[in-house]
Amino acid sequence: MNVTGDLRASLQDITDRYVGFLVGQQIPKITALRTIYPHSILISDKVRLGYPRTFAFNCHAFTFGLSKMEECWAAREDLCPNGAFVLAHLLPMMEQHTEGNIAVYFDGDRVTHSGRINNGTVISKWGTAHTWQHGVWEVPTSYGSRVECYLAPAADWLKKTYLNGL
Repeated sequence: MNVTGDLRASLQDITDRYVGFLVGQQIPKITALRTIYPHSILISDKVRLGYPRTFAFNCHAFTFGLSKMEECWAAREDLCPNGAFVLAHLLPMMEQHTEGNIAVYFDGDRVTHSGRINNGTVISKWGTAHTWQHGVWEVPTSYGSRVECYLAPAADWLKKTYLNGL
């Protein structure tokens, strides 16, 4: 039995099945997985239905801090930069997962997910749902099979380039 693969498949099922008005069910379902697969996944920020600033952005907007910038929200109703934006703004790759740096997940050469390194774990937003603190490989299978770590770009520079690209 591949526990990591089975955990990831279960996470994929939960995050595919419990969306929209059912998104709150992700939290107890993922917590309950501990009885089957040991994991370190903890909720970091919950989506609050009716409050778009808790869900109307993706993992990349979270990772790069765009979701915390008023200017970005004033320019758009949702913040969902794509993998091309991520690749265009990465700084040199790091050998180790160092505090404050960025973990970027790939399926082949395609960027699928990103998060911030924090205390030896990753904090990332899963789709437009909750933000979780988790081990590097404690993510849904759709996030791919390769992860690389990069230096985090300066927030002001990222904000400017994001807004200029709109």
